[in-house]
Amino acid sequence: MFEQIKMHVDAALMECASHAFIQHFKQHGYAVALEAVRQDFQAFLEKDPACFKNARLLMQYTSFRAVLHHRIAHQIVRDGLNLEVAFALASRGKCLSGAEIHPCARIGARFILDHGVGTVIGESTEIGDDADLEGQRVHVVGQTPAEHLGFGDAPLGR
Repeated sequence: MFEQIKMHVDAALMECASHAFIQHFKQHGYAVALEAVRQDFQAFLEKDPACFKNARLLMQYTSFRAVLHHRIAHQIVRDGLNLEVAFALASRGKCLSGAEIHPCARIGARFILDHGVGTVIGESTEIGDDADLEGQRVHVVGQTPAEHLGFGDAPLGR
């Protein structure tokens, strides 16, 4: 199944970035992004009863696709690479899933977004490890970092 995850990551990159950029990214943050996607995938399989522990079915989940696109876009931002590519990936993820996740949002490992259509995860959002978010708007408008919404390292909503 890891090869199918890699195929989806590569397809997203091919649609949003030049060949030269992809080659550069594969030398830098690609492996980190791929591992994050793999961990998210495993968390979905283990915790979401609706996927029936069926990996092929999970690959079609729109919420998983939103998370996959975010992982790639966020790694590009973290690596200080092309922001246009990061935002193109975020937009592609939104079009495929209906969930909008800003590339700068910090989301911990093994994240599950369930029923994500209409979900907005804003730029200043911080979500800890093993979080499980069920179709919500996660965004705070504020002037200072102290006003930004954050989640701890525990599952949510289940």
